[in-house]
Amino acid sequence: MASPHNGAGAMHTHRHGFTLIELMTTLAIAAILIPLSIPGWQRFQENHRASALSNQVLASIFNVRSNAIISSHNTVLCPSPDGRQCSHDLDWSVGLLSFQDRNRNGQHDDGEAVIAMIQPDEMRGIRLLTSKGRPRIGYRADGRSTGTNLSLRLCTRDDRLLRKIIISVGGRPRVEAAQPGVSCSND
Repeated sequence: MASPHNGAGAMHTHRHGFTLIELMTTLAIAAILIPLSIPGWQRFQENHRASALSNQVLASIFNVRSNAIISSHNTVLCPSPDGRQCSHDLDWSVGLLSFQDRNRNGQHDDGEAVIAMIQPDEMRGIRLLTSKGRPRIGYRADGRSTGTNLSLRLCTRDDRLLRKIIISVGGRPRVEAAQPGVSCSND
Protein backbone atom coordinates (compact mmCIF):
# COMPACT_ATOMS: atom_id res chain seq x y z
CA MET A 1 0.00 0.00 0.00
CA ALA A 2 1.29 3.37 -0.95
CA SER A 3 2.05 5.88 1.71
CA PRO A 4 0.16 9.22 1.43
CA HIS A 5 3.51 10.99 1.09
CA ASN A 6 5.24 8.94 -1.58
CA GLY A 7 4.67 6.95 -4.67
CA ALA A 8 2.34 7.32 -7.60
CA GLY A 9 -0.77 7.81 -5.56
CA ALA A 10 0.75 10.43 -3.32
CA MET A 11 -1.64 13.06 -1.99
CA HIS A 12 -0.78 16.61 -2.88
CA THR A 13 -1.03 19.03 -0.02
CA HIS A 14 -1.82 22.68 -0.70
CA ARG A 15 0.09 25.17 1.31
CA HIS A 16 -1.50 28.48 2.25
CA GLY A 17 0.49 31.69 2.69
CA PHE A 18 3.55 33.29 1.13
CA THR A 19 7.08 32.11 0.65
CA LEU A 20 10.01 33.98 2.09
CA ILE A 21 11.01 35.10 -1.42
CA GLU A 22 7.53 36.57 -2.06
CA LEU A 23 7.57 38.44 1.26
CA MET A 24 11.07 39.83 0.67
CA THR A 25 10.11 40.97 -2.84
CA THR A 26 7.00 42.73 -1.50
CA LEU A 27 9.02 44.47 1.22
CA ALA A 28 11.67 45.58 -1.29
CA ILE A 29 9.03 47.08 -3.61
CA ALA A 30 7.31 48.81 -0.66
CA ALA A 31 10.66 50.19 0.54
CA ILE A 32 11.17 51.76 -2.89
CA LEU A 33 7.63 53.11 -3.42
CA ILE A 34 6.82 54.53 0.04
CA PRO A 35 9.51 57.25 0.03
CA LEU A 36 8.42 58.26 -3.47
CA SER A 37 4.82 58.78 -2.34
CA ILE A 38 5.55 60.83 0.81
CA PRO A 39 6.11 64.24 -0.91
CA GLY A 40 2.90 63.81 -2.90
CA TRP A 41 1.02 62.91 0.27
CA GLN A 42 2.44 65.94 2.08
CA ARG A 43 1.35 68.24 -0.77
CA PHE A 44 -2.10 66.67 -0.69
CA GLN A 45 -2.35 67.30 3.06
CA GLU A 46 -1.14 70.92 2.68
CA ASN A 47 -3.71 71.59 -0.03
CA HIS A 48 -6.44 70.01 2.07
CA ARG A 49 -5.50 72.11 5.12
CA ALA A 50 -5.34 75.27 2.96
CA SER A 51 -8.75 74.48 1.48
CA ALA A 52 -10.27 73.92 4.93
CA LEU A 53 -8.73 77.13 6.31
CA SER A 54 -9.74 79.23 3.30
CA ASN A 55 -13.31 77.95 3.67
CA GLN A 56 -13.27 78.78 7.39
CA VAL A 57 -11.89 82.30 6.81
CA LEU A 58 -14.29 82.87 3.91
CA ALA A 59 -17.20 81.80 6.13
CA SER A 60 -15.98 84.24 8.82
CA ILE A 61 -15.85 87.06 6.26
CA PHE A 62 -19.39 86.29 5.05
CA ASN A 63 -20.53 86.07 8.68
CA VAL A 64 -19.00 89.46 9.55
CA ARG A 65 -20.54 91.07 6.48
CA SER A 66 -24.02 89.64 7.08
CA ASN A 67 -23.80 90.58 10.77
CA ALA A 68 -23.11 94.20 9.75
CA ILE A 69 -26.24 94.22 7.59
CA ILE A 70 -28.48 92.46 10.12
CA SER A 71 -27.32 94.47 13.17
CA SER A 72 -27.04 97.81 11.31
CA HIS A 73 -23.60 98.30 12.90
CA ASN A 74 -20.09 98.30 11.49
CA THR A 75 -18.23 95.03 11.97
CA VAL A 76 -14.53 94.14 11.91
CA LEU A 77 -12.45 91.01 11.31
CA CYS A 78 -8.83 91.38 12.43
CA PRO A 79 -5.79 89.44 13.63
CA SER A 80 -5.83 89.01 17.39
CA PRO A 81 -3.38 86.95 19.44
CA ASP A 82 -5.42 87.33 22.64
CA GLY A 83 -9.00 87.22 21.30
CA ARG A 84 -9.72 90.66 22.81
CA GLN A 85 -7.79 93.28 20.83
CA CYS A 86 -6.79 93.67 17.19
CA SER A 87 -3.11 93.66 16.35
CA HIS A 88 -1.58 95.60 13.47
CA ASP A 89 0.45 92.59 12.37
CA LEU A 90 0.30 91.52 8.71
CA ASP A 91 0.57 87.86 9.81
CA TRP A 92 -2.96 86.78 10.69
CA SER A 93 -1.83 83.30 11.81
CA VAL A 94 -1.92 84.60 15.40
CA GLY A 95 -5.72 84.10 15.45
CA LEU A 96 -8.73 86.06 14.25
CA LEU A 97 -11.36 88.12 16.07
CA SER A 98 -14.60 89.45 14.61
CA PHE A 99 -16.85 91.88 16.45
CA GLN A 100 -19.46 94.63 16.11
CA ASP A 101 -17.65 97.96 16.00
CA ARG A 102 -20.39 100.21 17.39
CA ASN A 103 -18.13 103.25 17.89
CA ARG A 104 -16.35 102.71 14.54
CA ASN A 105 -12.82 102.95 15.93
CA GLY A 106 -11.62 99.64 14.46
CA GLN A 107 -10.82 98.19 17.91
CA HIS A 108 -12.81 95.84 20.10
CA ASP A 109 -13.99 97.79 23.15
CA ASP A 110 -15.94 96.77 26.26
CA GLY A 111 -19.61 96.24 25.45
CA GLU A 112 -19.03 95.45 21.75
CA ALA A 113 -20.34 92.01 20.82
CA VAL A 114 -17.84 89.39 19.69
CA ILE A 115 -19.11 87.63 16.58
CA ALA A 116 -16.52 84.84 16.37
CA MET A 117 -12.88 83.90 16.91
CA ILE A 118 -10.47 81.59 15.11
CA GLN A 119 -7.70 80.31 17.37
CA PRO A 120 -4.09 79.94 16.13
CA ASP A 121 -4.25 76.13 16.35
CA GLU A 122 -7.15 76.21 13.86
CA MET A 123 -4.75 77.59 11.24
CA ARG A 124 -3.58 74.00 10.66
CA GLY A 125 0.07 74.93 10.13
CA ILE A 126 -0.78 77.38 7.33
CA ARG A 127 0.40 81.00 7.47
CA LEU A 128 -2.25 83.64 6.73
CA LEU A 129 -0.76 86.95 5.55
CA THR A 130 -2.52 90.18 4.56
CA SER A 131 -1.67 92.98 2.16
CA LYS A 132 0.30 95.95 3.43
CA GLY A 133 -1.85 98.77 4.71
CA ARG A 134 -4.87 96.59 5.53
CA PRO A 135 -4.52 95.25 9.06
CA ARG A 136 -8.27 94.50 9.31
CA ILE A 137 -11.41 93.85 7.29
CA GLY A 138 -14.31 96.16 8.08
CA TYR A 139 -17.90 96.31 6.87
CA ARG A 140 -20.41 99.14 7.10
CA ALA A 141 -24.01 98.59 8.12
CA ASP A 142 -24.98 98.39 4.42
CA GLY A 143 -22.51 95.52 3.77
CA ARG A 144 -19.91 97.58 1.90
CA SER A 145 -16.25 97.40 2.83
CA THR A 146 -14.82 100.21 4.97
CA GLY A 147 -11.52 100.15 3.07
CA THR A 148 -9.84 99.30 -0.18
CA ASN A 149 -9.44 95.87 -1.68
CA LEU A 150 -7.40 93.34 0.28
CA SER A 151 -5.69 90.01 -0.31
CA LEU A 152 -5.14 87.32 2.29
CA ARG A 153 -2.44 84.85 1.29
CA LEU A 154 -2.43 81.27 2.58
CA CYS A 155 1.18 80.08 2.62
CA THR A 156 3.21 77.08 3.70
CA ARG A 157 5.93 77.47 6.31
CA ASP A 158 8.51 77.23 3.51
CA ASP A 159 6.94 80.32 1.83
CA ARG A 160 4.96 78.60 -0.95
CA LEU A 161 1.67 80.30 -1.89
CA LEU A 162 -1.31 77.90 -1.71
CA ARG A 163 -4.37 80.17 -2.12
CA LYS A 164 -5.52 83.76 -1.95
CA ILE A 165 -8.69 85.23 -0.53
CA ILE A 166 -9.33 88.48 -2.37
CA ILE A 167 -11.83 91.04 -1.06
CA SER A 168 -12.99 93.65 -3.56
CA VAL A 169 -13.49 97.34 -2.80
CA GLY A 170 -17.22 96.61 -2.52
CA GLY A 171 -16.55 93.95 0.12
CA ARG A 172 -17.17 90.74 -1.85
CA PRO A 173 -14.66 87.97 -1.08
CA ARG A 174 -13.48 85.27 -3.47
CA VAL A 175 -10.88 82.50 -3.36
CA GLU A 176 -8.18 82.19 -6.01
CA ALA A 177 -5.93 79.15 -6.44
CA ALA A 178 -2.21 79.86 -6.58
CA GLN A 179 -0.07 79.19 -9.62
CA PRO A 180 2.47 76.38 -9.03
CA GLY A 181 5.82 77.51 -7.67
CA VAL A 182 4.75 81.02 -6.62
CA SER A 183 6.40 82.32 -3.48
CA CYS A 184 4.36 84.04 -0.78
CA SER A 185 6.89 86.83 -0.43
CA ASN A 186 6.81 87.59 -4.18
CA ASP A 187 3.05 88.10 -4.24
